[in-house]
Amino acid sequence: ELSVVLSGSEHSLTLQHTLNGDILCSFENPSIMPTPRLLSPLFDGDIIVYYGRLKLYLYTLHEKLMRQAIFEDETV
Repeated sequence: ELSVVLSGSEHSLTLQHTLNGDILCSFENPSIMPTPRLLSPLFDGDIIVYYGRLKLYLYTLHEKLMRQAIFEDETV
């Protein structure tokens, strides 16, 4: 077990840290967004961040934004 946690904070900052609070990495959304509503690690180390009802972002383990999806209606 890796004991790794994802946390969203104000000003769209996302943190990946240990249960003891040691920060492994942090990254910001490319645009000003509210606090993330859902953070989900994937098996390959990528991270999905869900903001509000209309925006999804996919990051690599190394903090690089890979994809973003912005929905025009509440289909999510």
